[in-house]
Formats: sequence, C-alpha cells, structure tokens
Amino acid sequence: MQSFSILMVAFITQALMMAPASVAQPISILNPSFESGDGQPHGWTLSTEATGYWQSDAASHGRRSIALRGDGNTTSYWRSAALSLAPLSTYALQFYARSLGTQGGSAISGPRFCNRDLGDIPEQWTHFTSIFSTPSAADSSRSFLRFGQWQVRGELAFDDVRLVSVQPIYRQLGNVELGAGERIQDNLYTFSAPFNTPSRNHSRPLTGHNCDFNTNRWVFGQDSSVEYRHAIHGHTQHSAQLELSTGYFQSGELAVEASIDGVSFAELGRLDTTQTRRFDIPDSLLPASEIWIRLRSSSAYNRQGEADPGAFQVVSYAFRAELDGSPPSMRGQTHYAQIHRANALLDASIHSFGTRPTGRANELTLSVYSHLDSAVQIAPSIKVTARKLSPLATTRNLLIQPGAQTFSLPYTLREVGPHELSVIWDEGFPFNASIDFAIPALYAATPGQRLPGSSANVILWQIDSGWKVDRHRPPPSDSTSAVYLSAAAGESEAVQLVISPSQTLHGVRAEVNALYHANGDSIGSQHIDVLRVGYVPIDQPTDAKGIADSWPDPLLPLIGPAEFTGAINHPLWLRFNVPATAAAGLYRGNIALSSPSHNSSVPIELEVYDFALPSRMSCSTALGFSFDEVVRYHRLTSDQDKRRVLDLYLDNFARHRISPYNPAPLDPFGVSWNGSEPIFDWSNWDEAMQRAIDDYGFNSFRLPLAGLGGGDYAHRRPPMLNGVGEDDPRYEVFLQHYLHTIEKHLERRGWLDEAFIYFFDEPQPQDYAFVNAGFAKVARHAPSLRRMLTEQVEEALVGGPTIWCPLTPNFDGERARARRAAGESFWWYICTLPKEPYAGLFIDRPGIELRTWLWQTWQHGIEGILIWQSNYWHSDAAYTDDLQNPYDDPMSWVSSYSTAVGDRRPWGNGDGRFIYPPPAVFSALRAPVLAGPVDSQRWEMLRDGIEDYEYFAQLERLLNERNDILPPQRERYQALLKVPEEISTALRSFGIDPAPLRAHRHALARAIEQLQPR
Repeated sequence: MQSFSILMVAFITQALMMAPASVAQPISILNPSFESGDGQPHGWTLSTEATGYWQSDAASHGRRSIALRGDGNTTSYWRSAALSLAPLSTYALQFYARSLGTQGGSAISGPRFCNRDLGDIPEQWTHFTSIFSTPSAADSSRSFLRFGQWQVRGELAFDDVRLVSVQPIYRQLGNVELGAGERIQDNLYTFSAPFNTPSRNHSRPLTGHNCDFNTNRWVFGQDSSVEYRHAIHGHTQHSAQLELSTGYFQSGELAVEASIDGVSFAELGRLDTTQTRRFDIPDSLLPASEIWIRLRSSSAYNRQGEADPGAFQVVSYAFRAELDGSPPSMRGQTHYAQIHRANALLDASIHSFGTRPTGRANELTLSVYSHLDSAVQIAPSIKVTARKLSPLATTRNLLIQPGAQTFSLPYTLREVGPHELSVIWDEGFPFNASIDFAIPALYAATPGQRLPGSSANVILWQIDSGWKVDRHRPPPSDSTSAVYLSAAAGESEAVQLVISPSQTLHGVRAEVNALYHANGDSIGSQHIDVLRVGYVPIDQPTDAKGIADSWPDPLLPLIGPAEFTGAINHPLWLRFNVPATAAAGLYRGNIALSSPSHNSSVPIELEVYDFALPSRMSCSTALGFSFDEVVRYHRLTSDQDKRRVLDLYLDNFARHRISPYNPAPLDPFGVSWNGSEPIFDWSNWDEAMQRAIDDYGFNSFRLPLAGLGGGDYAHRRPPMLNGVGEDDPRYEVFLQHYLHTIEKHLERRGWLDEAFIYFFDEPQPQDYAFVNAGFAKVARHAPSLRRMLTEQVEEALVGGPTIWCPLTPNFDGERARARRAAGESFWWYICTLPKEPYAGLFIDRPGIELRTWLWQTWQHGIEGILIWQSNYWHSDAAYTDDLQNPYDDPMSWVSSYSTAVGDRRPWGNGDGRFIYPPPAVFSALRAPVLAGPVDSQRWEMLRDGIEDYEYFAQLERLLNERNDILPPQRERYQALLKVPEEISTALRSFGIDPAPLRAHRHALARAIEQLQPR
C-alpha cells in the first residue's frame, strides 16, 4: 500500500502539444500533495468535521490514510477538490479501503455524479476499482471524489487513491463490435445496460448523459438526461423494443424518446411511478441503421442538499431489435486499457485483444495513425503477467507507414485468474499501455486426461467434477488408461466424461455395466447415474468472477438416443452411489458409448475406501424448500400426486445429505385451544417427521412456531397467540403452555437435537431488542429448544440465540470463542451475498467453490450451514405473466422487500436455486408432471463438501477415542485435521483447482482406515 495520494488525469494540453514531437508525453501525472497538509491532507475536506480524521496507520506501512466514524444514522465523507475531468470520457478509480470495526450501512466512493456503494468491507486492506463515464458537459460542482460512509456504525479507512484515464475495448468479430451487456443471437440484437458490473454507468451504446448514477442505477434530477445509440455495423434494424424499470419515484416524469439521427426525437411515452414499461419503436422510424433512445426528466423538482436521492431512478434498461442479413452470434465484452504513454505523431490505440481462451492463440490488435512523412521502424513487445506463472513476452518488428494501419501481436494465456497484459515500444515515439483482466475458471484449458476409445473424429476425455467445462475449450493433451475416482462406502462421487466430436453424433447411447471387485463382489449399474450436463445462458454476470457465456449447471437425465452437436464439448456426469455395504477395494467396469458412426468402451476404476459414511451427517444443514413452488410448476392438484412428487424431492434431498427447513409441508401439526390449554394433533406430523429423521437422515428442521411474531430487516410482525397480543395478560399464560407442550413432545420423540427456532431473519440493530425479547420468552418456557439467528455476534444480542448463524464474511473468530465457551454453537450462511472474492452459491463461479465452502466450514469450526432457498425458480416481480424458466433465464431476480411488479433487480445467477424443475413442466401439455427435480453441479458440490466434512469429523472422533496413539504419530494425524493453504488460507483466499482437495481427502481416508477399530 502506498501513501494516500491521487494520480490525477492530465490530458495533453495545448502546451504539451507544442512540445517537440520526438518527446513522449505522459497521459497521467502524479499529484504528491496528499502527504502534506495542516491537520488534514492537502486539497481534501470533510463534509462534517467531527466524523473523520487523518491517520497514521501501521497497516499502511506507517503512511497516512483517511478515516471516518459513522454513528449509524448519518452520511459523511472526505471530498477532494474539483477535478478537471474531460467530458464524455471514461476513467478508472482505484483505491484501497478497510473496516476498522463497522456495522450496517455502506462505505461510499467515487465522484459525486457516479457514487458506488461498497457495502460491508473487510478489515483487511482491500483493493477496489470502479469504472465511470463523465457527463456530456463539464460540471465542476459535481466533479469531485468522495470517500465516506452512509449509515455505518463504526470506522472506515481509505488509502492510495488513483484516478486514471482508460480506453474501452470491445469484443469484435469481423466488423461487428459489441460491449458488455450486448448480444446477438439468431439475428436478434439485445442490450441490457450493465449497471451491476464494473462498467457501472459506462457502456458501448452510451453516447452521453447529464445524470447522476448510484451504484447500479441512474438517478434523475432536474434537467437530467441519458442517451443511448444502438447500431450494429452493416446491419439494419427492422423491429425494435425498449424496456425500462424505475425503482424509486419521488416526483417528476421520465420522458422516453426515440430518434434515427440523434437530432429529431419522437416521444414514446412517459413514466410517472415505480414500474416497468415496454415501448415499441414506431414503424415510422424503421427500418433504421441506428436507433437513438433518450431518457430525460420532464418536470422540475427541488433538490434538498447533496444527499437527496433524486426525483426518480432507472434501475434497468433493455433494448432489442431484429437485424437483417447474417450477423454473427456473439456476446459482447468490455475491458479497459490504461494508456500510460503516447505520442501525438504516432497515434496508437488498442483495437481489440482477442477472445482470450486459455491454451489457444490470441492476438492483440492496435490501430495506428502515423502523422510522419516517412516510415518508422518500431519493435512492440507484448507481455502477459499472471499470478502464478512467470511473465511471458513476445516482440515483433514492424514498419509503420504514414497514415492509418492496424497490426496484431500474438500471445497465449496459460491459466485462469487475474492477468495484466502490457504492450510497449520505445523507438522514438514511445507507447505504453496495459489492461487488467481476469480469466474465469470456466475457461480453464489444462485439466483433464484423454481416454481410451477416442478416434480421429471423437475425442473422449475425463475431468474432475469440480471443474466447469467450457463448450469450446480444447481437449487436454495428457492421457490416462481409465476413468478413476474414489469414495467411501455409503458415499456418492462423480466424474465427468467429456465427448468432443468434430461432427454431430446422432443416436448416441451410454450404458454403464456393473463394476466388479477382484473377490467377486460387484456394484450394480443401478447404483450408477449417467447424466447430461446442461448449459444455461449467463447474459448478466453475477460479479467479476463470472462472464457472459453459456455456463454448465443442470444435470439432465440422458434419455437416448441423444444427439451431440459437432465442434463443442458434451460432458456426461457419471455419479457413483456406493452402497453402504460395499467391500473395500478396487472395482472395475466400463461405460459403452454407441452411435451409428462411433462405438467405444471406456474403462472405469472405482476405489472404495475401507470405511463407511453414516446416514446422518455431522455438519448440520438447513436449506429452504418451497413445496408450493413445486406444486405450481408441476401443476399438481390431487393430494395423491402432491405426496408422490414430494417423496421424490425429499428423497433427492436425502441423497444429497441436505435437510430442508420443513420436511413435512403436507402434514403440519394442528393446535386448538381449550381455555388456556393448547390441544395438539401430532399424528400426521409425527409420522412425517419420523420418516424424515429416521429414514432420510435429516439432521435439522425449522420448528413451525407461533406466538413470537417475527420478520426480517424490512418488516416486523408483532407477537400474537390464540388471538391475543402480548399486551394482553392472557398472552404469557397461553405462550407458556404452548411452548412447554411443544418442548415436552419433542423431548419424548427425541427430536430436540434436530429442531431449531428461526423466527426472525437478518435483524438490524433497531430489531435487536425485539429479537431478544422473543428469545427470552422461549428461554423461560422451553429452555431446551435451540434458538437460531441469522446474525453475527453482537453484544446487544448476547443471551438470545443459542445458534449463531452469521453471513460468512461476518463470522468473527474472537467473538465466537467467547460464545462457544458459554455453550453456544455456530452455523453460517450464504445467499445473494457475499459476492466475490468470497465463496458463493452462484452458477457463474468455479465448479469447486461450494465444495470448498464446506472445507472452510470445517476450517473455522462451524457446525452447520444454512441457505435461504433451494428451488427459487420464479420471481413474481420480474415475471408477471408467465412462470420463469430457469433453464432460459438463470438469474434469480428480487421478488420481495417492496420490489415493484415488473421490476427486475438481480440477486445473482442461481441464488437460492440448486435444483431445477423437470423440463417437462415447460411442455405445451398441461397435465401434472409426476417427476423429481433435476440436480445441478452446485447441488452435487454441496453434497460432496458435506461428505468431505464427515471425513474430518470421523478422523477427529477416532483420534479422541484412541488413547494408544503416541507422538509423533498423533501429531501426523492431527495435522490432517487442518485444511491445507492451497485449498483455503482465508475466506477471501482459496484455490479453484480440485487436485489439492482430492489429495488431502485421500490422505484423510487413509488415516481413517488405519485408525478405525478392526
């Protein structure tokens, strides 16, 4: 970390233009004045004097950084002096920030006209980059930077702030150029403004604006406007439609206008409330080579200070048009190049830098216009720097003629993750540019091994289930003799068999034969599942770890004969469900692949370890499950059909070692009242719960409790029982009898260890007293009931929960130690948060990530995991007419917390969705669909992680039971209970390669085999 300073942009001024042409001039200069100042950094001021200070921080290597204190109710910030930002230009703001102990609210950053909320930030110094486009006209009153807080309680610090000019680079295919949010498929051009990406307000179609932007939405005030121009080179638009969503409306109107020349605009309509509207582009404007859209505020309103949220907000903007001709099918991308040095006489800019697949040829293309009278020789060098590998550089000698020309530099990427690409030459007219970018795990090209049975036209290869396979990645160069995997008895494990045909294969069938042990034992084919990996279209990446592309996720039954399209990869998911009684040793068999044009037999080897996993897992699991959603999608009406399908879903949960909140949605217990005495009917509920716990092995359930009220951070319900509220003296008597009876019933049934109370979700500080009051009632009347709360340890909550369940980034090991000493336990959860760099649940993430999350769960001593939902297939806000099809639209859209009907706000791809409805529910037939769910790769990774956790737990139990093990042997076994650093060093730092995880899991298995009783 460097000292608190800012790299200000200085475009080439008239004075620099008059400098000798042979001298290269910097595009940016360093302003070092921020190390000096009288009581505060020079050029920076506080919005409120008492809220911030200038600190010397050891974590900043003894240099000064700025900090603020928030009281949880107000906004404050440091602000820079006015900046001379060029109109209609793009900048990257880079800085470090950290929390010094905060709760609630959000850190804020960026220029006044383009704020970015950072949310909760870590206690470690963390680097942030924000992209923004400046307004069409310079406005010194808004052109300053802010770093501060909005309703944060606690302290934040910022350091090493830099502002640099950047050049957007868009993806190109032939003459067609598309940026982030743009896509062409089957002659349909679509654009969804990439508000939730690093691009923020910038996009290729944006031609100008005079509007504020806040994090992920345009904020309109008086005289605000935004203009987009939609044009695809060489193609005419024959029909077009626009869709807008407003998420906040205080006053005024949004006028929506269209043009074909950017001069004369026709009004399409107006919005004057929170809503989503679609507008057809009039036939009078079509066909058109370009369509301009202007959004503007049409009514005046009065601003009330800088913190005013604006008259209204546009939270989504989407445009679509039918194109003529044969445009290429492609998804747009945007990257940003920093031009560190340039020369006016040899004017160069980066035109494109390839598609960037790993393991294949890429090239960077530059456009150069030489103002010189004669040719000049240059030797540009391109260097690629990645995290793990040494830099790779190539140089090419070029002769640049007067006038315009382009040239390309080849390069190769060798790994996924963050990269920096730089291009430089020094001969007379220096040029120096760099691009920071990341290659997502989807594009990993090196893992895997070729298999026997391949031919010239069909390549067969295997890859670990923890990788996601890009449709177009090249087959691996390494080879192996058989598909291999290992598992304990009673465990399920999978491997991917990838079929890569050069031409389309028709009528493909896959048949797995029984696997045989040398002693004659076998694992029948009924224990082996062959599933086809499906792909979903990610058009809006969840965060920086993702990319717009087709991502693998659903695991569909392979119903033969199947067709495999040529020139792309087709992974098969081979899942081996090892019987609990299987003998240890190596089992061999094969999978036969047959079609009219290709037949092969691929050997399979399965090693079964000499121990079994129990039916009940040590790691508690609690996932939401909406059977109402199942009923709606499957079109179930009769009780018989509902129970049949419910059994299929519960069986799927059990096979994945995951406990639903409510395993008895069709059999709730009943309660009636005889005066102050509750009369319970447990019969149906008891039968369903007995099956859930004894047969399915579920290790938790959410107790359906009345009387405490409840709610979440947005809403609250007051306590009420038997028709009376807590201000009625009868309430406490009713509650005492009600809770005591439930507790005693669970105790008799032996279910106190599985039941938990979850009556309030994610409380805010203003909810803490209400939450603890509810927990206190339970503690008085049913002290054995476990009280779970989705919140981190807070002093005001101590004494309430017995199970703390914070969001993973909010887990505090120091605070946890004190609560564990008091007999309390810890789960944790993930949902739409956290985003990168934490492990998350999203489709567009590395395949191994959810499995690694369970290793982090063990690493931090967490006893359970919770996720809010497992089959969130539909958003009533985003889809108002039809059911959302998660195969076509993988985004989980917000549908609660006062979200307006028609509003599409993204939570993340696959948030709360680990299983899919069977595809038959989307057929034209309206009959009930009596089938179970479709699994996903993430669902499989959750199960695998839960089973891995069991390996750790079994070894720990064995070590505790075996007193005869002496050092150093005990120390060697104890060392295996620690998660290796290459798997996870911290919540924000973990590997994406399954190989180290496999190796350590194997070592755990061998240790268990050695220690278990004979």
